[in-house]
Amino acid sequence: MDDKKRLILVNRTHSIPSDWSDHLRLVSFQYKEELFFLEQETYNAFEGLRKKMLENRLILGVASAYRSSEEQKKLYEEMARDYGPEKAKTLCALPGHSEHETGLAVDIEMAMEASETQEELNYPSGYFYRCVHEHLSEYGFILRYPEGKEQITEYSFEPWHIRYVGNPHATIIMKQNLALEEYLEEQKQFLQI
Repeated sequence: MDDKKRLILVNRTHSIPSDWSDHLRLVSFQYKEELFFLEQETYNAFEGLRKKMLENRLILGVASAYRSSEEQKKLYEEMARDYGPEKAKTLCALPGHSEHETGLAVDIEMAMEASETQEELNYPSGYFYRCVHEHLSEYGFILRYPEGKEQITEYSFEPWHIRYVGNPHATIIMKQNLALEEYLEEQKQFLQI
């Protein structure tokens, strides 16, 4: 996968290109008896991150990965029904505007070995999130919706939503605490995307 695909900007104002799925190589994997899909390079990086977390006695699970536009539409409609359309827009992307449709995004869930307490997982500052976030860039991932960047991303802080962009991009983004939008704006003169 090239940088143009790794660094694709998908948000409220940037939709997924209509031919995206033509070139998408998804691989399937299982977690807690549920089948998930990710883009091949993203999956390989995620497996590396999961192994790293195991070294820290953490089990990195998956709450969500690739979604088809039909699945995204259904999820958005459920949110709109439960919370109202305006609130739903802050919680869930419209179909065609979700990173999950790219195969590059993962919503992680956390579990620790039985000897640890639930309190240590406490959202969002618990040990699990701190440890995962500390190692994201080593495997080409970023925290896509970082705290304090809500005005830029137009989404609330989501410590569970990670996005594959590859390196050196992930290292720069995480080290400088940038949103993907900020990084792409800074780099547009250098990147051929």
